[in-house]
Amino acid sequence: IDEGTRVRYYYNSVTGETTWEPPENYVEDEGNLQFTSRQSSSLSLLSRQNSALHLPGQDPNPKSHIQGAASLLEPTLGESSSRLDAKREREPEPGLQVLSKPTPTPNRKPAEQPQHGSPALAKGSALLPASIYDYGFSGPNQKKVKAKELLSKSAEAIEKAMGKAAALGKRLKKQRELVQALTKASDAMRELLEKEAEAGLKRNARNKHKDDVCNVQLCIIA
Repeated sequence: IDEGTRVRYYYNSVTGETTWEPPENYVEDEGNLQFTSRQSSSLSLLSRQNSALHLPGQDPNPKSHIQGAASLLEPTLGESSSRLDAKREREPEPGLQVLSKPTPTPNRKPAEQPQHGSPALAKGSALLPASIYDYGFSGPNQKKVKAKELLSKSAEAIEKAMGKAAALGKRLKKQRELVQALTKASDAMRELLEKEAEAGLKRNARNKHKDDVCNVQLCIIA
């Protein structure tokens, strides 16, 4: 029989009979209980009269069968009688009636979790773990602290950028005012040049007129 093979015993409390379930490799031959196996094909147990493995009707006490069979099969099967008894107690036995069923435990509402931390954060969140609202340094709280640090650093960076933008805006404003002043100066200079040109044209016209008058006078004298 292979090591680790289990043999099951059943005790009927109504009839007082004990039955057992032979393994798959069990072969009954000439009144002996013989088991065939790959490891020991010629292994034979003792006869029914001399072995501790009793058949139905011989002994009303099931524990004697279990203990006797366990003592006989323990070197081969590797199971003690205590393990067989425990297995028998766990498994249902045919012929026994279930007198009472265990009462199912009623569904209980989950206990409300104590609210910690800020009341605004804990409002309406009693079912969430309380550690979320504790400002500690482990788990999600550590991530929250790191997030706050990142937000504060980001706010500082934004403030610096806004300050630089404001300074740049001031410089741009001054440059724009300078450009406007230069534009006004250039406009004034152009107007002055235009006036000067007009005055020069007028002077040239007067001078030409004087020259013409002189030429006429010289002609008359001549």
